[in-house]
Amino acid sequence: NRISRDNLLSMLRPRLELAKLLMSPEGIITCSIDDRNYAYLKCLFDEVFEEYNFVNTMVWHSNKSIMKGSKHIRKDHEYILVYAKNIDKTIFNKLSNKMEFSNPDNDPNGPWFSSNATYKLNPSSPNYYGIKLPNNEIIYRTWRFAKIDYDKGLIPLFFNGGNVPRIKLYEKDNNIKSSVPSTIIDDTITGILSEEGNLTTAKNELIEILGKDSFETPKPLSLMLYILNIMAKNDSIVLDFFAGSGTMGHAVLEFNRNTNSNCTFIMATNNELGELYPNGVAYDVTYKRLKNLMDSTVIQADSKWLKYNKSYNLPLLVIEIANEPKASTKIFEKVNEDLYGIAKLNNKEKIEWVCENFEKTALEID
Repeated sequence: NRISRDNLLSMLRPRLELAKLLMSPEGIITCSIDDRNYAYLKCLFDEVFEEYNFVNTMVWHSNKSIMKGSKHIRKDHEYILVYAKNIDKTIFNKLSNKMEFSNPDNDPNGPWFSSNATYKLNPSSPNYYGIKLPNNEIIYRTWRFAKIDYDKGLIPLFFNGGNVPRIKLYEKDNNIKSSVPSTIIDDTITGILSEEGNLTTAKNELIEILGKDSFETPKPLSLMLYILNIMAKNDSIVLDFFAGSGTMGHAVLEFNRNTNSNCTFIMATNNELGELYPNGVAYDVTYKRLKNLMDSTVIQADSKWLKYNKSYNLPLLVIEIANEPKASTKIFEKVNEDLYGIAKLNNKEKIEWVCENFEKTALEID
């Protein structure tokens, strides 16, 4: 929101082109964006990654507060663009079915799980009609299925005395159907995101870790975990080049813990100054969050996060990249031989060494 649309697209294009070079053949890239810039970003991604490699647009239910007002229509969602480097080589993970199936009535169709059969009561809906219960009582509700389908016997219901009947979801069907990720990211749809998966509680998560309000628009941990659950392998390298509050790094740590995986993350960010981060977002937010999570000796003992979680107790490698103009004569002075385990070099030797060892990693983009 702080830069013009032209500047946004101009800034993103070279980054996306570089990201494409870095991605593995089966790699996936996602981009969270609101509706104001969605159409323009979609066109840019189509150009860089080719429209053929467009996977889908996911819709994240980002705001669940009815207190958020609007002059016209309240905006409760954001978009997540999903592209593959090569869609023919990309495989998404299936979601595990967490429903517990049983067959208490010996249904010949096999074990089933009961689900709510009604919507909120709405007498004006075409799905508002009566169903006769085993006790001969007729119960009127706004059902989740059309009357014509019910009359044809297409809706399997479980009746329990005078209670509202419930829909049967059969194990033989749902093992397949529910395992495919949905474009809707919402706890009521996926069953994976909890009520914490929104903007408000994302800020609360950060406050629990850092002890204060530190970032304007963090993403919730559960959202990033959902993305990893459907896209990451057990040894993926996850790059976030707009790391911001560092949520994706946190999610990789939690994903590894939950799935016994060995994924690694690279979080890249500038060090933009702000009212909430006077020393810069990299120092005050991204680094501090990850350091607190990964080193139990630095996080405050009374941290709310530590009360309910265990430190990951892992090393965090932090690199500050030097920023020198292209024409600067000091560029090679910034190369620290100690990092590469070589003896000190004079400038001529250093230039020759850099050219010899890095020429294959420096790719020019036309």
